[in-house]
Amino acid sequence: MVVTASPSKRGSATQTARPYDGYAAPDFTLPRLSDGQPVSLSQYHGKPLFINFWASWCPPCNAESPELVKAYAKYGSKVVFISINVTHDDTLANVKTFLKKYNVPYPVLLDKQAKVSNEYNVLALPTSLFVNRQGMIVARYSGAIPNPELISTLQRIEK
Repeated sequence: MVVTASPSKRGSATQTARPYDGYAAPDFTLPRLSDGQPVSLSQYHGKPLFINFWASWCPPCNAESPELVKAYAKYGSKVVFISINVTHDDTLANVKTFLKKYNVPYPVLLDKQAKVSNEYNVLALPTSLFVNRQGMIVARYSGAIPNPELISTLQRIEK
């Protein structure tokens, strides 16, 4: 399901970063699961991004994970994949089991206090955003992304 901002939200000149289509993706910094090092969205400036919020207990997250791994194999050299575990509502043991089960090859960031998921207005899992090279959100999906939409949107932002 594609979720976009209403026209009234798009017209606001008071805020340049909102988590909806047509707005700049809000910057954040979160620790990487593998080594605890901080990762900021701003360090990927000028690159297309796929941002996926998920939890290990979420059935749609489990359902879409194999397709995300396949998409990464094809587009990971052209699009930066950022996986954000909603850790405040998950456990590290379950996160690690999930990642091993699906052989997730891309880095996972931990949103331990829900700051980023709240800032991005994540109300359902999974929630995914596609960000172009200019840092603008071009698509937002709540729920598992159908594979044809995943691929077509990755193709759209990779250019």
